[in-house]
Formats: sequence, C-alpha cells, structure tokens
Amino acid sequence: MLNEVRLIGNLADEPETGKAKATAYTKFVVIGNGRTDTQKAVMPVTTFGNVASFAAGLQKGHRVLVIGRLQTDRWQSQDGQPRSKTSVIAELVIPIEPQKR
Repeated sequence: MLNEVRLIGNLADEPETGKAKATAYTKFVVIGNGRTDTQKAVMPVTTFGNVASFAAGLQKGHRVLVIGRLQTDRWQSQDGQPRSKTSVIAELVIPIEPQKR
C-alpha cells in the first residue's frame, strides 16, 4: 500500500517544538482551503530531525507544501470510548510564496 500525502495550506498557529528520546520534533497544524469556511481541511503535522529544525522557523500564516505519510493513532479514553487521531508525519516541508493577485 502506498501511504503518501501532499498538502498545501497555511499554518494555523506558531509551531510547537520539543524533544522525544533525544530526537527533535516540531508540530504544527495546516489549514487548507475549502469551498466554504465549514469545508476547510485541518491537519496536524509532525516533523522530526532536520525537517523539524527547519519547520521550527515557520510562523503562523506561512503557506507551505507538506509531503509525508498519514498516521492514525488509536486509544481508549478514560471512560472506555475508542478514540483516534489522524495526522501527517512530514518528510518534507517547503515554504510557498503567496500568489500575487
């Protein structure tokens, strides 16, 4: 199975940085355009290593191309309900200049 995703959108907030098991990570959320405000795509993105170091320099509102793979985490909540969260593990993050109008 091929698991590859490409997203173009804007950072919703400032990136969050940290370390896990001595590996740097950066997390951010990308918002893509939809036909209406209620159809906007919102996708959490996590980067590691060198990509994380680069992504840490991004700012809220920056437009980016993200290339990576989907990852779905599943768990049970404290009340026993099944939960899941899908995000992108990015292998490449490229800033995109806004289109001139």
